[in-house]
Amino acid sequence: MLDIKLPGVDGYEVLAAIRRRGETPVIMVTALAEDLDKLQALRIGADDYVVKPFNPLEVVARARAVLRRTLGRGPETLLRLGPLTVDPQAHRAVIETGRGPVPLDLTPTEFRILAHMAASPGRAFARADLVDACLPEGEALDRTVDSHVSNLRRKLAAAGAEGLLTGVRGVGYRLEACDVR
Repeated sequence: MLDIKLPGVDGYEVLAAIRRRGETPVIMVTALAEDLDKLQALRIGADDYVVKPFNPLEVVARARAVLRRTLGRGPETLLRLGPLTVDPQAHRAVIETGRGPVPLDLTPTEFRILAHMAASPGRAFARADLVDACLPEGEALDRTVDSHVSNLRRKLAAAGAEGLLTGVRGVGYRLEACDVR
């Protein structure tokens, strides 16, 4: 939950800016209880609207419901990049080759890194970004990402997708389309 209080900026402006950038789920928690305020927030794109004071258990239940609706969108959750297809729901990654599909045997961390990068193809990811997004279980170091990426590159190359995961000097890594052998 993000509590945004900026001088001279109201929540509706922030909500509109979030909607212009993507489909991030938003639950507005506010003291504004008028029907007009609720309708305006929902019209602009809020997924839910909770008025203060509120029951914390209700907010948790509403957040789970919003996430269920927004994250469980079905078949369009497949991520495709060149020969790579990643299915986050089934926890499966496949390289399409001339000889047919080659499934990748990935560890959970390798899969999280691949899926995270496949969601934003062509973007350069800093090691710290990958640690934050894909290694939430502890005090992982940036070099831990290097080890996982090295294993992931080896597995991609063995499946015929060498060059799919590349290094970006001074930044980190990028996932981009390549030819398969």
